Amino acid sequence: MKDFPVLSLSNQQPPEVWWSIDPGDVHVGLAQWSYSDLVSVFETDPYTLLSMLSAGPPKFVICERWALYGWKASEQTGSEFFTSQLVGAIKCLCWLRQVPLLMQQPSVGKAMFRAERHKDRVWRGRNKHQRDAEAHGLAWLAKLDRISEGYGG
Repeated sequence: MKDFPVLSLSNQQPPEVWWSIDPGDVHVGLAQWSYSDLVSVFETDPYTLLSMLSAGPPKFVICERWALYGWKASEQTGSEFFTSQLVGAIKCLCWLRQVPLLMQQPSVGKAMFRAERHKDRVWRGRNKHQRDAEAHGLAWLAKLDRISEGYGG
């Protein structure tokens, strides 16, 4: 099966309501944004995330890409790949709802933690999933050079 077509955000400006997501099989980080401002960041579970996405979809979604890498293959033996299934469900819901979706490599978010410009940033996310979701949104804003001055750090 081919991947769902991924819609792009046509004007490359932060919309009024958008999300950045760090998917996981049990814990999901979700950062909710308004234009260039982080409104909230929290951890939820896959089913709650999908319910939220279905009920009142944002105008744009960024999701961390998931792939099975060779060095992790042995620990995934027998796995049902729940994170991969969640990513597929996110893609499907975005496609059905006509919500533009950007899939980002994990390294894009991780680079935000190492960037000199952000090394002293006070991250609002309180755990790994929350901070990763926040970092993915921040990375996209940095690419657009739209980081809010009041965003801290």
